[in-house]
Amino acid sequence: MRTVETDTGRSCWSPAYLLDHCEGYRIASADGTVGYVEQVVRCPDGGPLALRVKGPNGSLTVAVGDVVEVHPDDESLLIRQTERSIA
Repeated sequence: MRTVETDTGRSCWSPAYLLDHCEGYRIASADGTVGYVEQVVRCPDGGPLALRVKGPNGSLTVAVGDVVEVHPDDESLLIRQTERSIA
């Protein structure tokens, strides 16, 4: 997993832990809110691989590698807007 910025001033959890437990978090990009995490899709080893997101136009998948910031205090994630992020 690439480096993810975490608002660690108030959180004792690592970015990997937070991504593995982010159901219900709001996902935003530079363009605004994308949706809310419905499910964390896991690798065979159990780590987070992708996020199933419920958006205004249905469900989509966001690769965990496209998450750039995790904000546990307000339960939100910031992602890069890429072709493979929003599918």
